[in-house]
Amino acid sequence: MGTGNTGCTTHARWIAVLRILVGILFVHAGWPKLIMLFSNPAYVGGMLEKMAKAAWPPVYAHFLTNFAVPHAQLFGALVALGEVAVGIGLILGLLTRVSAFFGAVMNINYLFAIYKISPGFLSSNNFWFTVLHIVFIGTAAGRAWGLDALLMPRLPKWLRWLG
Repeated sequence: MGTGNTGCTTHARWIAVLRILVGILFVHAGWPKLIMLFSNPAYVGGMLEKMAKAAWPPVYAHFLTNFAVPHAQLFGALVALGEVAVGIGLILGLLTRVSAFFGAVMNINYLFAIYKISPGFLSSNNFWFTVLHIVFIGTAAGRAWGLDALLMPRLPKWLRWLG
């Protein structure tokens, strides 16, 4: 495929479009949670309790029940800030592989947390978001229409895997 005048292939540009859209969705999902964290802190605890009852495998349900629920404020803040940070990283194409890795980790955790409510990984949007995150990691998606294209050449070679 041709590179046009941007220095990146058509495939890379399409992956960049997906990266930006997923980033927008992550910010859209995380921002209300940040607001809810400050306006209604009990909401987070209630959500974690529901997820703990629906979680699979049993060891994950045990983790949610005995660790996450008692520390609901901390986990609520980590999820909300994590979603917004992943979203911004993907939108800007900044440290894209790191952002995509943590986005995949969050999606996999959510899949485990809702398993009994929505059994079957393939039926969940979070499974497909995880697949997209893996694609972003594997293709260095931030190097097309992203700040990684500017940042990575300036980093030492051993750090260039970040973007």
